[in-house]
Amino acid sequence: MTTQFVSAIFETSDGRTLTFNDTATDGTVLTLQSGGANQNIAADVNFGQIGAGLTFVKGVVVGSVAAPVYAYIESQGGKVLQPLPVGLQGQAEMQKLCANIRGQTGMTIKVLTQVAAGTVAGVGLYGPNGADVFTASYSSGNSSAFSSVLTGLPVGQAMAGVRVNKAIASIANGFQYTAAGAFPFVTILASEGFTKAAFSPQNGIAGLGVKFQDINCTIQQNDTMNTTGAA
Repeated sequence: MTTQFVSAIFETSDGRTLTFNDTATDGTVLTLQSGGANQNIAADVNFGQIGAGLTFVKGVVVGSVAAPVYAYIESQGGKVLQPLPVGLQGQAEMQKLCANIRGQTGMTIKVLTQVAAGTVAGVGLYGPNGADVFTASYSSGNSSAFSSVLTGLPVGQAMAGVRVNKAIASIANGFQYTAAGAFPFVTILASEGFTKAAFSPQNGIAGLGVKFQDINCTIQQNDTMNTTGAA
């Protein structure tokens, strides 16, 4: 199985920067812990323990081969607190978090990576009253529905009633939109027959990481979230 290095940096409101580093096995969820070569930080400590009592305002999680499919902060109870910015090493920068978050014991950072030619898309959705992370695998020209990484449910069942104002979508190089039948946006579709929101998947190669995008929609139970790519 392939592996790659995953590193992260987070800035706090009191002027500290905490660093994290580990080796990820592609396709397997990693709990990212503190560390980094020649960094002034205790190694192999979870986010909530090393950051207990600190308020985090900015951050980014980067892969050495491709931008992670997703990264998020998980609560002690196993819920998504908020998705995190991701990128490819050398082509990413810290971004403001969806909301400032105070570190508490039990919080962890979860990361999923894939090879550079991978065909899994990851989406993080955030709103003041809820957050979740989703993945979809696709085949050429076919619509693929996203499902929650925690529950396996579609977006309408996983986030019913949540007003979403931030979205992030990460892809690798294997995700192509050049073929006939592909469409270069992730869309949230209402059961009433209209599109509620759309945002662009990014691989972080052409810019400074995979960026959060502003959207405005309230998720209802029968909504779906889809992508149509071409391998």
